[in-house]
Amino acid sequence: MDGTNYVAAAALRTFNAPIICFSPVRWAEADRLRLLMRGIARDRDVFFLEEAVEAEAASLRIVPCPVTGVQVVTPMLPRQVVKDDGVDDRRAALDLLLARTGAAIAWYAGAEAPAYSRHVAWLATLHDDAGEASRTTPLDRAAAAAPGAQILPLTPA
Repeated sequence: MDGTNYVAAAALRTFNAPIICFSPVRWAEADRLRLLMRGIARDRDVFFLEEAVEAEAASLRIVPCPVTGVQVVTPMLPRQVVKDDGVDDRRAALDLLLARTGAAIAWYAGAEAPAYSRHVAWLATLHDDAGEASRTTPLDRAAAAAPGAQILPLTPA
């Protein structure tokens, strides 16, 4: 070889691909993840997918964190769906996010991948079960009320 580094197109696409992080804790409690994602979000889009919360109508709330640049994504699902662990509705929320981001990298910050994400052909997958050592720092609690939040309906208008 002549010393040139050859990189496959797929590797370049993965290098710049957005990351979607699945976490068992809320953004406000994800101290370790916030610290890691802050640096990563400088170079690519990073989405932190929280667990679903109850709402009147199904939608996807996307709130940019003013401190880290991470997009905090919260599926808003009807009460019965949240209680019943509605895999189909959560899959629809994830698919809506993927329609916006395109091909992405999955970052599972918990013991296992959620069932609603297993249908996706991820560019790469990171399993990170180190857990959260501390859940008390309120660094980004303001992100929940930040201006610039977007609500995307899960059903076509």
